[in-house]
Amino acid sequence: MVFCDIGCGDGYFTILAAKKVGEKGKVFAVDVDASAIEKLKQKAQQERLTNINAKVAAAEETFFCNKCADFVFYSMVLHDFVEPARVLQNARRMVSLMGG
Repeated sequence: MVFCDIGCGDGYFTILAAKKVGEKGKVFAVDVDASAIEKLKQKAQQERLTNINAKVAAAEETFFCNKCADFVFYSMVLHDFVEPARVLQNARRMVSLMGG
């Protein structure tokens, strides 16, 4: 299972998702705040979670994979993006829809 956390902040939901998808799963996380991503990486290390790929970037510029994601998650941040429609277009490209 693959979970993408867009606008992840310091990773509250990222950490929960990483535990849920397990060692065979993958979690991608992105936020524009470098200090938040650093906190997320520290939390992941403390929890010994190795299935998280976190980076500093704008959601509008973020595309992790083509049709690989089971979930693309936005917590409470979609209204904060400069171009929300572009962010949603990226999500559509990343999400793996059953049946095509």
